[in-house]
Amino acid sequence: MDGTQSSNRVVRVSSAESTARSDADAKISRVKPLSWGTVRAELNEREGSGRSQTASHASSNGQKVGRRGESNDPLSASNGGSNHRPAKRPRTAETAAAQPSIRDHFQATSKDRIQLAEAPSETTNATLKEISIPRYFYLDRSTTSAKFLRDTRRRTRYETEIAWRDQHHILTLCTDMSSEEQIHVYNMQHQYPRASIPLLQSHLVLCIRAGNAQLARRTAYEFMNVDAAAFFQSLSAIILAEAVPNSQYPVIVWLLCATKKGFRVPYKMQEWVIGLVGALANAYFRDDTQTASPPSQSVTLVSTAIARLPNSKRDLIYSLQLCRQFQPLSAHRDMIDILTERWLHRMHTDPLDSAYSRAQYAVSNMALDNLHLGVETWDVTAVLPHCSSIVDLLRLHLTAKDQARWKDDQVLKEAIIAGCAVNKRPPISSLRAGAPKKEVKLSEEAEAVRNKYRKEIARLQARILKELLKKPEPELA
Repeated sequence: MDGTQSSNRVVRVSSAESTARSDADAKISRVKPLSWGTVRAELNEREGSGRSQTASHASSNGQKVGRRGESNDPLSASNGGSNHRPAKRPRTAETAAAQPSIRDHFQATSKDRIQLAEAPSETTNATLKEISIPRYFYLDRSTTSAKFLRDTRRRTRYETEIAWRDQHHILTLCTDMSSEEQIHVYNMQHQYPRASIPLLQSHLVLCIRAGNAQLARRTAYEFMNVDAAAFFQSLSAIILAEAVPNSQYPVIVWLLCATKKGFRVPYKMQEWVIGLVGALANAYFRDDTQTASPPSQSVTLVSTAIARLPNSKRDLIYSLQLCRQFQPLSAHRDMIDILTERWLHRMHTDPLDSAYSRAQYAVSNMALDNLHLGVETWDVTAVLPHCSSIVDLLRLHLTAKDQARWKDDQVLKEAIIAGCAVNKRPPISSLRAGAPKKEVKLSEEAEAVRNKYRKEIARLQARILKELLKKPEPELA
């Protein structure tokens, strides 16, 4: 009876140990630091200790059942009436110090993994939150400033989301003014057709480059009423190419993003935009990007160097890269990348903020009354080959001999563009203003075309302008 009971207990113990052994094998296969020989030796020692303890219980104590026939062992229900539980092998201080047990090893391994996951590195969760791009782009109409914020605890009356694809970021545009609030009533009788957008853009560039503030304001007024989104897209690039961005440049970028989503610019904000265009025409400095090459890698905005900048400077860097997304020309995107790196370098290496202070020009609101741009007030030199068919018309007026001489359209384009004004603003730099930009000399062939057909070019430019801006006659019913 005792021998049978003892043998049954031994069989049950070995099956339980085999289950524990298989579980240990699965765990050990995932953990390399603990060798298999150590595990096998410990399991054998536990099995031998369990067998010896079972034999001693069976020989020395015959009563292993409780008063009601139940086992005194709390594991008897699972062991089918068995009251045996393998005892742990006693471990000395030397053994514990030399090699941890299986359970201790797995616990220590899981703790190490948690500590590694929670260990502070260069970019912890708190640091990532600090250097990441803020979620909100807020326009404050009281201060006429646009700021990148991590939360909006202010009252907002307009809110929409845009996808910042270059940065894989969702940006929320918000402001304390509503769309269509106090919209300026434009006289539709004098509105330019949509086909005139390339000409309006060319004329705006020419007026700002030449410093003609009055014509620049009138052109901006007409352009903004034809297509506000196209106007802000052009203006955001013109500011960078012909002048320098000031601390309020993020406002233009905010309006660019919002008008792309259907936002209608309120009356007071239009007055500020017209005042900004006049200030651009009177700006003293520009940024020279023609002598630089674009960076080989894309600009990374998630960095400690940008996050540690003052808010106004950081917002300028963010706005430059956000504006890049809306520029259709690769030349403008390369220009923005160059300026982003250049301004980052200036902000970190110029302790006196000479370049940043030079870029701050005052902007005053300009009334929208009497800003209509008549055809007779245009500067016809803005009719250029990229926005009209003047090259084809000019070729028709060339003599047969001149047509054979100047077969290349590039010569004719160069002669036409030569009549435009040149940006003579000195380039801004970190320490000094620099020398004025040198005028590009014409080739001999282009100069010959210019000298011979100067009046014909001006006449064709005026003709194209009048034909394009002529309103079609209303159709009779």
